Amino acid sequence: MGLTVLLMLPLYARLPYVFNQIGSIADTGADTFWPHEYRQVGLCAMVMIVPTILQGVTLPAARRR
Repeated sequence: MGLTVLLMLPLYARLPYVFNQIGSIADTGADTFWPHEYRQVGLCAMVMIVPTILQGVTLPAARRR
């Protein structure tokens, strides 16, 4: 679990840059606010999913011993 967190740390640091790049490419306006927010949530979820799943598995695996 710790290894995946360490591997994801550089991606966390790059997320604001990626959000800025996506925002500059996409149209800005009231009708594009929610699609832009959904893209940001999706990118954050992709970065956090593996460490989150591994953290959720840790307690049951430790308790099973």
